[in-house]
Amino acid sequence: MTPLAAATLTSPLRVADSSRASPAPAYDPAASAPLTCAGLLVGSSRGMRDVRVRIARCASRDVPVLVTGETGTGKELVARSVHLQSDRAREPFVAVNCAAIAAPLFESEVFGAQRGAYTGATRDRPGLVAAAGSGTLFLDEVGELALDAQAKLLRLLDAQHYRPVGDPREHRSQARIIAATNRDLCGEVEKGNFRRDLFYRLDVANIHMPALRERISDLPLLVDHFLERAADEFGHRKASRAALEALSLYEWPGNVRELEHVVTRTLMWDDAFEIEAFDVRVKQRPVEGRCAAGRAQLQWSEAVRVLRTHRGRLSPSAEQLGVSVRTLQRRMRELGMNARDFR
Repeated sequence: MTPLAAATLTSPLRVADSSRASPAPAYDPAASAPLTCAGLLVGSSRGMRDVRVRIARCASRDVPVLVTGETGTGKELVARSVHLQSDRAREPFVAVNCAAIAAPLFESEVFGAQRGAYTGATRDRPGLVAAAGSGTLFLDEVGELALDAQAKLLRLLDAQHYRPVGDPREHRSQARIIAATNRDLCGEVEKGNFRRDLFYRLDVANIHMPALRERISDLPLLVDHFLERAADEFGHRKASRAALEALSLYEWPGNVRELEHVVTRTLMWDDAFEIEAFDVRVKQRPVEGRCAAGRAQLQWSEAVRVLRTHRGRLSPSAEQLGVSVRTLQRRMRELGMNARDFR
C-alpha cells in the first residue's frame, strides 16, 4: 500500500502523512514503464514521458512548481508524484482546493488563527501551512483565488513567512509550494484577475498535463488500470479491441476522470467478462478528422451495449437505437452477430 492510501481526507483539506512509509524509489527518466510513483500516473505516450522527466527534475530541485492542464487530467497526481520523489517524501502532503474556501476564510484556513482572533475562536487553530510542516503544500485551483488572498500568498512565497490571524508575530514556513490550475494564468494576468508578481513566483517550474485526447494512445493502459483497480468490487474483466477503438473516437472533455467514471458505470451494469461496449451516455462529437468507418464502429458499439441491455431482444433494441428491426438485423448479419450472443 502506498503512503497515500492512509490519507486523511477532509473538505477542503486533504492531508497525506507519509512519515511512516518508505521513500518512493527514484525515477529513471529513460524508463518507459507505464506506471510511476506506485501507480499514480499511467501512460507511456510521448506526452507522459515528458511529464515524468519534468517530475523527476522538479523533485530534485526545491523550487515552487505550477502544474497546468484541463480539468480531470490528473494535476494532483503530478503534485503527489513530485512530493513522493523528493527529499520531502516522509513529510506531510497537504492539499487544499482554493475554489472551495470562501474568500473571508482564506487567511484563517491557510495561515491559522489565534484564540480570540474572531468570534468563535476559542482556541488556537493551526492553518494548512503549519499542517504541511516541512512537507508540501498543494494549492489546487489557485487561479480561483481572490486578489486579496493572492497578496497574502505572495508574502509566503517571497519570504517563507506568514502571520496567523490575530498573531502579531510572523512564523517561518518550511513547506514547499506546488500549485495547479486549469486556467490560462497568463491571460488572467492580462485581464487583471491574477497578480503578475504571484504568477512569476509560482511559475518557476511548470509541468503541463496533456489532455486525454492529446495522448489517446494511453487510453488502453488507462482502461486496463481502472479495470484492475475495480477487480475487487466487480471481478476481473477485460475490454475488447472494438470497445477500446470506439472509446478512442471521443474527445473526452472530462479527460481521465471522465474515462474512469465511464469504466465504473459500465462495470456496474455489464456482467460480461469481456466488455464489448462502454456506457458513454453523454453524446459527444467524434474527434475531427477520424474516418467515417470509425464513426460507424462507434455507432455499432452503442448498438452492442443496447442489445446487451435488452438481452438480444430486437424490437426494444431497435426502438432505443432509433432504427428499424430490419436495419438492425442487417447490421448484425454483416458483423456475424446473433441475438443469442446477448442472452
